[in-house]
Amino acid sequence: EESAKAGMNYVIIHSMGHHRGMDRTHDDHSLYFGDYPLVSAAIRKEKGKKIAEEQKALQELIDYAKKLKLKAALHFYEPTYPALFAEKYPETLDKTVKVWGGKPVTFIEFCPANDSALELMRSKYAEVVRTFDGLDMVVITCHESVSPNVAWHVCPRCAGMPKSERLA
Repeated sequence: EESAKAGMNYVIIHSMGHHRGMDRTHDDHSLYFGDYPLVSAAIRKEKGKKIAEEQKALQELIDYAKKLKLKAALHFYEPTYPALFAEKYPETLDKTVKVWGGKPVTFIEFCPANDSALELMRSKYAEVVRTFDGLDMVVITCHESVSPNVAWHVCPRCAGMPKSERLA
């Protein structure tokens, strides 16, 4: 309502991303990752009812935005995936070591130069579009926009890749 009152033409109905204290096994996405049956089966078994409820609530927000004549956008903090992908589909994610809090920490990350990772990203956002009728836009922001990090992911494959090509 505030967006409509302010004369905006769109509204971000929800932001998805990691939250403190979340179980990283399946993360907090309202998706099943249906193109990846080993992950999807675990998600459906452990969080199926919760995800169905979340999807229904998000669809209601999209419908409400449309009623207010607003375009509906869904925001993702970064291209993240359930940690279960590292176990079930290890080719889709890469391990890198970064200094975090003064100590080296191993991160399991999306690598934009990894073809399997790009396919996973395409699949994820295609599922978003298929799932939410009337969604007009998906907004993806990367971690650097909210932190002092200087690199989202840098490995031998993507270190020389121009930033403009990393998600294109």
